[in-house]
Amino acid sequence: MTRGKEKMSKRRREVRRKKRQLLISGALLLFLVCFFGGLYYWLYQYVHKVPANVILDNVCIGAADVSGMTAEEAAEALNIMMAQYEGEQFNFQIDEETNVEVLYRDMGITYNDTDAYITAALAYGREGSLWSCFGKIRELKDTPKIIGVDYIIDGDRTEALLTEKVVPLEQPAVNAGISRNDGQFEYTDEQEGWKVNITETIRILEEYLDGEDIDFSSGTITVAKTTDTPKITVADLETIQDVLGTFGTEAGGGDRWNNLKTGAAAIDGTVVMPGEEVSAYDMTAPYTPENGYYEASAYENGQVVASIAGGICQVSTTLYNAVINAELEVTQRAPHSMLVSYVKPSRDAAIAGDYKDLKFKNNYDTPIYIQSFIDDNNILTMTIYGKDIREEGRELIFTSETIKNVEPEGEPKYVASSDKSIGYMEQTQSRRSGMEARLIKTVKVNGQVVSEDTFNTSTYNASAGVVTVGTGSYNSDAVSVMKTAIATQNGEKIKQAIQQAQAMIQQADASAAADQDDSRDEETTDAGGEANE
Repeated sequence: MTRGKEKMSKRRREVRRKKRQLLISGALLLFLVCFFGGLYYWLYQYVHKVPANVILDNVCIGAADVSGMTAEEAAEALNIMMAQYEGEQFNFQIDEETNVEVLYRDMGITYNDTDAYITAALAYGREGSLWSCFGKIRELKDTPKIIGVDYIIDGDRTEALLTEKVVPLEQPAVNAGISRNDGQFEYTDEQEGWKVNITETIRILEEYLDGEDIDFSSGTITVAKTTDTPKITVADLETIQDVLGTFGTEAGGGDRWNNLKTGAAAIDGTVVMPGEEVSAYDMTAPYTPENGYYEASAYENGQVVASIAGGICQVSTTLYNAVINAELEVTQRAPHSMLVSYVKPSRDAAIAGDYKDLKFKNNYDTPIYIQSFIDDNNILTMTIYGKDIREEGRELIFTSETIKNVEPEGEPKYVASSDKSIGYMEQTQSRRSGMEARLIKTVKVNGQVVSEDTFNTSTYNASAGVVTVGTGSYNSDAVSVMKTAIATQNGEKIKQAIQQAQAMIQQADASAAADQDDSRDEETTDAGGEANE
């Protein structure tokens, strides 16, 4: 009986204990639900206390503080920021002492996708769990959130800017120099230089703009450079020791002599590297007074005329003969339109505009040097130096041969001159024979002929000369008669026109004299009448 009561009492205590546990657990669960519910509500209110269309405080896009801004306001802030940046100065540093200052706007600076930056700014502290958002918002109290901006430049504009402002500061390599004084060669050392690597410089600039710590107020990068190596070294030039070929022509005098001197000076000291082609025109032009050239006689359309740099063809002709004596490769050569007096037929080389030129190539394995001057005997002399690798005992003979003589046909060319009075008719340029000619190159070795070939052929025009016909007169009708006759290029008609024109002038003069006499008679009559009155 007693045992039964004890068991019943124990069971009741157990039931009461479990009820208390259930009550406690329920109360704890209710507390937790209320606590976390309240906490969630508080977090939700904390996270969302700023409207979703407004950026949280302490958020920046690049250097633009967009705290509390709407999307439209943030876009305007970015525009203001970029307008400020565009006016900032950027430095391209060349060396410790030299830099080039430009503006960011000159490089066309901008940035990609404004909407994406603003969307990221609006989303910061709004995406992810509440705890995550809470943590980001709390961090903003002490640390700003900077949304990085990808700044970009206009590659073409930047390249043009570098080309305009930096490239002129390049220090190109200096080739070794050579000169000949008192029969000896003297040398100046080569020097390395540098050039701007525009592509690499733009890449460095873009890398700078991609950095997180861009300071637009003092942006600087060092310009990328490439080494510029001299093309000609002293070691190259020291191979120049031998006379490969030389030639001279009589220089004459007057302004033509001055032109020969100017052209010779332009060629003197030229170094031609192996495989390099040069042009006589390029070496001596431009043919202007500013470049030291004068007006002198030259051939033009079968006539001798006054022309700036008249005589320059004698410079190219003298050079041509030195070139063929040196056995350099002639790549372009043209004869004159008419025979010249300073060399034999087929030994000349004309320069005329862009259609006649002397060009040749250095076909040796070592450099050549051209010396060009008018010597004390008034001889225009061209000498080509180099390293002579031709066999000993080799002798060159160039022989001018006439294939056919061509005599002028027809009448001379009649040219009007208003500086001469009507009645003047004189031959001012003589008749010239033409010719077909060739130049034979003979090679001997130790006195034995080993080859004989036609080196070039040339055609020279014949000219019947020029007759100058005067057209100067106050009588326009007589001048018109003369011009019409000259246009026919018929000598007899021109002579008849001269007689007709002179008769017209005489008649006009007589008529004028008669009118003058009548006028005097009228004046005398009027004067007598006044006296009678």
